[in-house]
Amino acid sequence: MNHQICGNFRNLTSLSSLVRALSVSSVSFVGHVPSAALAPLPNSIRLEDKHPSSLAAGETNSKMLGEFERITSIIGLPHFAVGIWRNWGRDTFIALPGCLLRTGRFYDAKNIILSYAGCLRHGLIPNLLAEGKASRYNCRDAVWFWLYSIERYVRLAPNGHEILKCPVRRIYPHDDSVYGNDVQMQHLIDVMYEALNRHFAGIDFRERYAGPQIDEHMKDEGEGVIEEK
Repeated sequence: MNHQICGNFRNLTSLSSLVRALSVSSVSFVGHVPSAALAPLPNSIRLEDKHPSSLAAGETNSKMLGEFERITSIIGLPHFAVGIWRNWGRDTFIALPGCLLRTGRFYDAKNIILSYAGCLRHGLIPNLLAEGKASRYNCRDAVWFWLYSIERYVRLAPNGHEILKCPVRRIYPHDDSVYGNDVQMQHLIDVMYEALNRHFAGIDFRERYAGPQIDEHMKDEGEGVIEEK
């Protein structure tokens, strides 16, 4: 069983049946998948779990950061378990409080929260993450589940409020930023403020590369995202 769970809950048998079931499910649903990376995390992220679930025996610390970017949450079987189809913002943050916070996997939860924060664009976090390289922003409520997960983290994790000052690697600090060309560092709380401020001002944009090349089944009017203030 994942060492984070065992480390945070010394006696699993003393837990409620719900948390025990969540712990087993957490190991099944959230783990290391080489083909399904998160968006890049800041280089300042350091190892906090002495027994990371992402490293096999004998692997060295030099691989840790890159491997932590591959601790992700499955969305569904069989088509949403590997590759870019594994990481979806809405589903990930609906599941995160139960799968990661209630089971004590705070480090993995934090990395997922910070990774998606780095992809904020138009005031939204991605629906399809795609490692941050080809993210899609066609989900209006994913950002609210993300914000709720942060609130839950602050309340449940030891010193949870410290996540608000954690660094975020902003891949798209501006709506027209190109991947890899305009990276900026911000605190998580500033990214949260930007998301709320953008919603207050109103959101109205058309998806990049709209048309058959990103979704051959989507109607033209479905390529626009509008959220009135």
